[in-house]
Amino acid sequence: MTEVIYQPRKQIIIHEYSYYDTVEDLIRGTFAGAPPGVTAGPLRWVDGIVLRHTTYPMTDTVVKELIEGRVHWDHVAFAPMEEYRPTIHLEDMQITVKIANVSANPIFQTIAKFIKEELMKK
Repeated sequence: MTEVIYQPRKQIIIHEYSYYDTVEDLIRGTFAGAPPGVTAGPLRWVDGIVLRHTTYPMTDTVVKELIEGRVHWDHVAFAPMEEYRPTIHLEDMQITVKIANVSANPIFQTIAKFIKEELMKK
């Protein structure tokens, strides 16, 4: 019989971050080069914040870190957004951004808690 094991990551390491005052500013900063009329995203929403992260390429070193339970985020951009909305449209950019609700994910819940307690207060 095959054994199935759930083994969540032990660490999420954030190397750089950008804090935006509003989700609209986050969208403007993140999707500044997007052509008008495009649907972009997704951003991720969890526990009152919206975020977007970038990771490193899957090199041997990065894969080794993942197997050992460490995820390295090169950069995370975030902003407060109290209520979940599946999309946000910015008329000035003529862009619609999809937002995924990841609030059921315990890892993203932990990330949101860290961001609110450690990074948003600075």
